[in-house]
Amino acid sequence: MRREAASMVKVYQIPSMAAFFSELLTLDETALKRTLFAYDVEYDGSMWRKDDLIRHLLDWLPEVALPASVLAGFNHLSASRLPGRALKEIDNRGGVDMPQLVAALMLHAVLRVHFHAEPIACRIFFSVGGTIRATSAHILQLSGRDEIWLGRSRLVAAGSHAGVIDDVLAELRTALTRDVLKDERDIIIQLREPRHMRADSLDAILTSTSKTSDLLKVVRLPILVAYDSATLGAGFDEDYVEGLKVEVQDEYERIKARMGAELNDVEVSLFLIPVECAATLAGDFESELRR
Repeated sequence: MRREAASMVKVYQIPSMAAFFSELLTLDETALKRTLFAYDVEYDGSMWRKDDLIRHLLDWLPEVALPASVLAGFNHLSASRLPGRALKEIDNRGGVDMPQLVAALMLHAVLRVHFHAEPIACRIFFSVGGTIRATSAHILQLSGRDEIWLGRSRLVAAGSHAGVIDDVLAELRTALTRDVLKDERDIIIQLREPRHMRADSLDAILTSTSKTSDLLKVVRLPILVAYDSATLGAGFDEDYVEGLKVEVQDEYERIKARMGAELNDVEVSLFLIPVECAATLAGDFESELRR
């Protein structure tokens, strides 16, 4: 009876998911199929909330690393064992790219709390031209329409910023090719566990015989870039929020200008999260995770 009950648990329906990130700026350019969502980690007093951010991201690690069928077997009393199991699972896949993991957790946390998304598969690994890529897949139910958000996420330092942006945009263009879309769809079909999720209208699209053109109609590409912020790097200032708003809008315009004509017909949502120091955040996150 317990096994039967656990097999149908809706593991992603959390009654109250407290928001950690505060909404900084939203810009919806519907005609261009482009949207900006910017979020702020905020300060506590004059201290940027790095440690609080790390603890918040660790809370989401089990959902990113473990399948729904595993999550369904844990209650709140036993859930403290999940981060360790999640880390072991990630290590078994060939090691942890900590900046990539931090960024993936940020995107997951934002989509879960602010958009009430449910993950199909939070970490999809696949090969493109011999290079291993990582993406994520979430279902969002928006205005009577179900969408699949195939996300990319990066945590970038100032010195590597332009190169990383060019790399992720090139990856997005590759993601729209028929062969890569089919590969992602087939992995999603394999990993999806619909009995643990809300009902949706995507069953006909998520089959091995469906057309990639139909899949493209319900796909949106979210990109999360958590980047070294000049505003935050200068230290606390009472008016720092206004500086961040100008900074993220400038960053959005720079990235949008580099997207190219290949992405004109697909919905792209850019998520920007300024951080005080990307290298310190990734290093401290790994120390806390392994501790």
